[in-house]
Amino acid sequence: MADSTTMTIAVTTTSLLEGKKVLSDAVNTSCLWYERGKLLVRRGDYSAALLSFDISLKRQPNFFQAWVFRGVVMAHLRQYEAALTSFNRALALQPEHREAWIFRGAILTYLDRPAEAVSSYSTALKLQRQSTDICADYPLWVP
Repeated sequence: MADSTTMTIAVTTTSLLEGKKVLSDAVNTSCLWYERGKLLVRRGDYSAALLSFDISLKRQPNFFQAWVFRGVVMAHLRQYEAALTSFNRALALQPEHREAWIFRGAILTYLDRPAEAVSSYSTALKLQRQSTDICADYPLWVP
């Protein structure tokens, strides 16, 4: 059974997703905008997700997971240089994040920068997996 904090976050995230104004500043945080963005990505609403990640990052500029998701969204929107910038920003904050190196490699491959892509993939191979299932946290992106 979920605790009350989890339930509050779930209810607040649902309210944000439905476009309802959240009155409490205490729950209107970077993490909630991030969670809203993730839900919108799963729905395929990349423009709205981008707005959520941008708000999250405005509130917490060093939120590396939001930078990674922002990169994924930019890739879906075919804004590949912006995606690369987001992955680079995430990696500046968290250089051991394997999945960010993988996504960076994919973008560089798409941008026809094979030497840099190979370097990113090589770095990813040296790092331990951050999660047991990459798809659990980040949606797949295929150009």
